[in-house]
Amino acid sequence: MLKMLSAETISMTNHYFATVSVLFHTPQKPDESEDETQMLAGYYRNFGLSAFSEDDARSMVSNEIADGTIDWSDSDIRSIDLATFDQEITSNCKKTSEPTIWYTSGRSIFPVQEA
Repeated sequence: MLKMLSAETISMTNHYFATVSVLFHTPQKPDESEDETQMLAGYYRNFGLSAFSEDDARSMVSNEIADGTIDWSDSDIRSIDLATFDQEITSNCKKTSEPTIWYTSGRSIFPVQEA
């Protein structure tokens, strides 16, 4: 007996949490309120998203970054369970059946490392 699959079953998304390391295209000067002698190399940013696959999730996050390049060797993306992950973050997830970014953190800036 053949089992009929609904469109919802076929197009079900998974949920991911990504922490990405973004390297600026060129080092940036800090804001006036910060140490002006230290150039900034990039930042870390977190994303919560729903996507069909991890590759799709990486692509969605990459499309959000315009001021640098993601260093995937210093980044992490993992599948999460909305019921057990940090509720402060997952409470932003409203449409779980569509690919979407439903959480974006602020940026955590890091300086250029001296060799």
